[in-house]
Amino acid sequence: MNAFFALEPRWLGRDRFYKIYVTDQDIRGALIGRQVYDEESAHRQMIAPAQIFAPLMKLWADRIVRAVRLRETEYDSIVPFSDIFLRQDRLNFQIAKADILHAEVDRKKRLWTGRSKNAGTLRLRMGDHSEREWIIVGGQDIDSIARCLGHPCANSVQRREASRFAQSEARTSSAAGSRR
Repeated sequence: MNAFFALEPRWLGRDRFYKIYVTDQDIRGALIGRQVYDEESAHRQMIAPAQIFAPLMKLWADRIVRAVRLRETEYDSIVPFSDIFLRQDRLNFQIAKADILHAEVDRKKRLWTGRSKNAGTLRLRMGDHSEREWIIVGGQDIDSIARCLGHPCANSVQRREASRFAQSEARTSSAAGSRR
């Protein structure tokens, strides 16, 4: 059984930090944290902005990070195939691999996590037309994650290097050059 860490971005609410377990039959996600999930995110989101209150915020941030680590070890001790796993938190989820129609990997770094290290975005589309998107945080290999999900040829999103304005300018200038 493989596992990886992912952050689910939320526009109207706190982000959700999951440890996602991949088995032969399904994918099970355990909510282990929120906005602050490691020392780097704690420093970026809590300690650095606090300025003169940074020592107090560091104590609070350390407490949050310890709780995330404790929750992770609790989920590691529970058998992820059991129903107890899903009942631990209402935000835990299970997705059958047979329900995944499309896996999309975007290797471009997301600004959602600020300057924190991330490997890109993984987006899954299911048969019921639902979609899940996660930012793969840390130095994890997003290609091996796509392979362990059973989609070794996950479609990669190729982002254009130039902006739409620059591309339209290039087309206009090339069209003008061909008219001469």
